[in-house]
Amino acid sequence: MDKNNKKNLRIGIVLHSYPGVSESFFFEKLRCLQELQFKVLLFIDDGKKSQKFNSVIGFSWAGGIKNKIIELFKSCFRLVKNPLKSIYLYKYNYDSGYHFRENIVSLIRSSHILSYKLDWLHFGFATNAIGRENLATTIGSKMSASIRGYDIAIYPKTNIRCYDLLWERLDQLHYISDDLLSIAKSEGFNNGRKFKIPPSIDIKKFYGQVRKTISKPLKIVTNARLHWKKGYDYLFQALSILKIKNIPFEYTIIGYGEDYERLVYAAHQMNIFTQIKFEKELSSYEIVNVLSKNDIFILYSIQEGFSNAVLEAQAMGLLCIVSDAEGLNENVINGKTGWVIPKLEPELLAMTIIKVAKSSDNKIKEISSNAIEHVRCGHNLSILKDGYKKFFYV
Repeated sequence: MDKNNKKNLRIGIVLHSYPGVSESFFFEKLRCLQELQFKVLLFIDDGKKSQKFNSVIGFSWAGGIKNKIIELFKSCFRLVKNPLKSIYLYKYNYDSGYHFRENIVSLIRSSHILSYKLDWLHFGFATNAIGRENLATTIGSKMSASIRGYDIAIYPKTNIRCYDLLWERLDQLHYISDDLLSIAKSEGFNNGRKFKIPPSIDIKKFYGQVRKTISKPLKIVTNARLHWKKGYDYLFQALSILKIKNIPFEYTIIGYGEDYERLVYAAHQMNIFTQIKFEKELSSYEIVNVLSKNDIFILYSIQEGFSNAVLEAQAMGLLCIVSDAEGLNENVINGKTGWVIPKLEPELLAMTIIKVAKSSDNKIKEISSNAIEHVRCGHNLSILKDGYKKFFYV
């Protein structure tokens, strides 16, 4: 492939919906691909078009019966406009063991992509590829997918062998941590075509000062959506232990999600609600402002792919305490850029917070300085861009 063709690579990225505020890693990914002069097109299954990126919206189940009928007609019209590809996709699916209903659903979900000529069809999460494993072959492109956490660590637990066909068809697998690759192998991935690209952040935006002391009361922050896998239940238990021990603290949560009401109720039940501030979703600039006012960052996840939020906190010089869930082991270097402790142990988490709070000024300065350097040297956008350049030039 010559240099000009490389620059003009046509990459289609398939997502269920347009990335939310908590999915900053996708914006960094898209930004890097554009800077590489790739022609990037987002295929969104459901939602609104992006104002920043070229996007195509697929079949949407939103709305009432009337809207569903309209969407169904649109999908059928797209299939009729691409009769040969529609027939080939149906045949490939049939040969792969699809039942009739599964095949029809696959055609409808793929209809908005069939007419495009792409060099790569990339699924942002492995789950996005289920039911569309034969789509890349149909349109004559290579196929790749990313595994980022939930899609490989949790989803296959309730959907046994869901990726068998994907592993057969995949040209390249993108993974963000070694633990996730190990899980993928346990789920049947063994074709060897893999490439590790850990997340990176904009270090010009998240630029902090080395911490030299810790404030009193303790100023603790978490930036993560309110979801069971983020481990808030165990973190709240740890904070209640701090309260029982008369250790004053102020805790800020940046994020929103399905567990908001339950967590508010839990905070009341544990008598720590007055020490907690729920900020819901903030812009990146607002996040920088909140992080700069706190000293300790905690992400005590049950399951975690990697977490850009932890990288941002380290880049800002915060003292990070994380669980040992999947990629967090690689994100934070235990004892050097922060503290990594076993998950599901609130008493241990409470003791670690107390330990960090009692650290000497020299220790605080050392950890904070190491964390900033770790992100600036190992997780900047230049490294991310170089990773995707190598990934798609295969």
